[in-house]
Parts: sequence; structure tokens; C-alpha cells
Amino acid sequence: MFDLLTPAQQDPILSLTIAFREDPREQKIDLGIGVYRDNNGQTPIMQAVRKAQQQLAETQESKSYVGLAGSEPFNQAITDLLLKGTDGYSRSATVQTPGASGALRMLADLMHVAKPQTTVWISDPSYVNHKPVMEAAGLKVRFYPYFDRQTKTVNIDAMLKTLSEAGQDDVVLLHGCCHNPTGADIRPEHWQAITEMAQKQGFTPFVDIAYQGFGDGIEEDAYGVRLLADNVEELMISTSCSKNFGLYRERTGAAIVVSKNRETA
Repeated sequence: MFDLLTPAQQDPILSLTIAFREDPREQKIDLGIGVYRDNNGQTPIMQAVRKAQQQLAETQESKSYVGLAGSEPFNQAITDLLLKGTDGYSRSATVQTPGASGALRMLADLMHVAKPQTTVWISDPSYVNHKPVMEAAGLKVRFYPYFDRQTKTVNIDAMLKTLSEAGQDDVVLLHGCCHNPTGADIRPEHWQAITEMAQKQGFTPFVDIAYQGFGDGIEEDAYGVRLLADNVEELMISTSCSKNFGLYRERTGAAIVVSKNRETA
């Protein structure tokens, strides 16, 4: 069986990290993977995380299974962080996943089961995992223009014009904040326009918010996803604690669905 496999295409981010490690020069900076580093080039463990680890080690009484949804207290806490106070909060369901990429794949599989003909619209450019994850789940992918390289901002006119083609068989994947890889973010009034388009055209928004807190703040960065949760019937969210809690190697994430009612979710 394995003789039939062809070599996988090298991941551009991880390939850069390997090249960095093998480069003998001392004056070098690794800009490949998006991790926080201090002035000494280290990725430290946050004090709150260290205390939580110590508390867990001292109080946890079992390593038994916690159920298919993962840790329910975590699921509740991450849902509170993103959606508490919105209309969608009471009609949402959350499962723990291996990072935001795990959430992307889980939700992609869910889309394929629910509606195999789904087309997922992603920004051009977008996070390197978005296209291959969606295609691996059997979904079609289309791109919408996003970044104006001259102004270094979102080309909102071109973006909205292209998304006017999206309909009921489509999902529009949006970066909640800190757009990867451009850093150019959707402004509040443009989130409003996207929300109105979703209501009118019937496409389902999907917000990938892996950097909550790294833009304008924990609350401010959730503006777009909360606006959608207040105003659309269905919404998907992938989120991660890798960045804002520094939990990179723990692969701590969640997949959230907001539906028409709690029972459906």
C-alpha cells in the first residue's frame, strides 16, 4: 500500500522553520510560525497557565474519558469568551478540538455530511491550511479578493462584489481578527455589510478566530463574530488558545456551531 504514495508537498511554513534551524548564521530571526517570543527569543509559559497546571496536577483524580465533546468546563468557558451576551449564545454547541486546525477539519467534515455540494469561499490570500483542509473534506473552494497590496488594507469593494455571488450552498470563511497572513482586518461597518449579505443571500458565515486578543483586545476582536451571532440563523466558528494563552503544544481549540435553535445545534 505505502509504495503507492508520492512524497507530500512541503509545507511552506514548516519548511522555512527547518531552513532557519539549519542556517549557521547567528544574526537570524525566525518569522515562519506565528508564536509569541520575548526579548530573548523564548516562548514563555504564562504565569496563569503554570498555576493552572499545578492546580490540575494536585486536584485531578482521574484520567478517564470525559466524553466525545471533550472538557465541558472548557467548552463552556471558550463559548463564554466568544459569544456570551449574544442571541446565538443560547443556540450554540461546542466541542473541544486539537487546535483551530482540528476545528477547521471537524467543521469541514460536518459541512460535507450536511451538504456535500457546499462551496467554501476563502480570502485571497488566506491561512495556508484553509484550502487544503476544505478540499481534503471533499468541499469545493473559491476565492474572494481581500488584500490591496498598494494600500495594505482590505479591498472591501472587490470583496463584497465577489461575495455577492455566494448563495445558499455556500460558506464564507472569514478571519475574525489579525488576518493571516496579511494583518489587514475587516472594519466594524464592513462586518455589518457582510452580515446583511448573509441574511439576504443565505450563505453561512464561518469565522476562524485563532488570534482573539492579539488585535485590539479580547472583547474588541470578537466584534465580528458576535455581530453575526446576533443576526444570522447559522454560524460556524473555529477558535484556538494557542496564541492568547500560549498553549501551542497543547493544541487546545474548539469548534462551535450556532443554529436556529438549541436542539438543532
